[in-house]
Amino acid sequence: MTDPSGNAATETITIEVRGPNATIDRESVEFGETSIGSTSVESVAIRNDGTTPLNISTASFGDPNAPFALAGQAATELPVVQPGGRGSVAVAFSPTGVGANNTTLTIAHNATQLPDITVALDGTGVDSDLSVAPVSVDYGEIPLGSTESRTVTLSNDGTEAVSITNLLVAGSTPEAFTITESSGLPGSLGSTETTEIAVDFEPVANGEQTATLRLESADGSVTTVALGGTGNGPELALPDGAIGFGEVGTGNETTESVRIANYGSELLTVDGVSVTGANSSAFTVSDRPTSVPAGGVESLNVTFS
Repeated sequence: MTDPSGNAATETITIEVRGPNATIDRESVEFGETSIGSTSVESVAIRNDGTTPLNISTASFGDPNAPFALAGQAATELPVVQPGGRGSVAVAFSPTGVGANNTTLTIAHNATQLPDITVALDGTGVDSDLSVAPVSVDYGEIPLGSTESRTVTLSNDGTEAVSITNLLVAGSTPEAFTITESSGLPGSLGSTETTEIAVDFEPVANGEQTATLRLESADGSVTTVALGGTGNGPELALPDGAIGFGEVGTGNETTESVRIANYGSELLTVDGVSVTGANSSAFTVSDRPTSVPAGGVESLNVTFS
């Protein structure tokens, strides 16, 4: 700033722009080979690094006739991602014929400073004598720390034995799902024979988690089962960045409020708050809440003296 006499001064002003922000974990999804009659599922994770809720308004496919569809919670209700939180949009690939399939998924949102999110989708349909029932498993809502088990029946509908060389869980959140019983597989499954495979779901976080059970055969075919479940529990969210107290004279003090949010589905219990670091003795915490309800916000005070 310069006055009429030519005197100049500089002042730094910080402007906080409030609103949602959208980032995704990947720009393309490869479903790989999936046998006709089977389903593979993958999720696109969406994070909101902004300061207000991110609303996902629509999720559509570039080619509506391609064998891709919204799955899990996104099939009935698109997510609202809270500030500092994470949501997801699950997509199922269910090929109806042999060959490559591709399209795009476009996700529209209310972060008006950003374009719509576009994700490329690719998958290949293959023939197989194996079939599974059910083709997808929904574990429902499971509390964090709990485990739910489901069973899938695998059948050989062909006239010759099929050599199954590998069983694995892949996809967006494979760590939440565990094969607990494979009935002697990998191995051979004779003509018209059936066997059962047990898979447990133990949620690793609050919110939706998806993966795919893959059964790979020696002839190159892959039979899949879509897996999905929702973890129920608290989810702590704190402000991003540092808390600024400014310049404080010796013998004086200043207090700032810290917002504690619970974006989870269960009560968040606050057992304690501590301050660590070289100058921790200069900071004290007061008015700590003992809990934060699901979807609620509480605050505590930090004093610098």
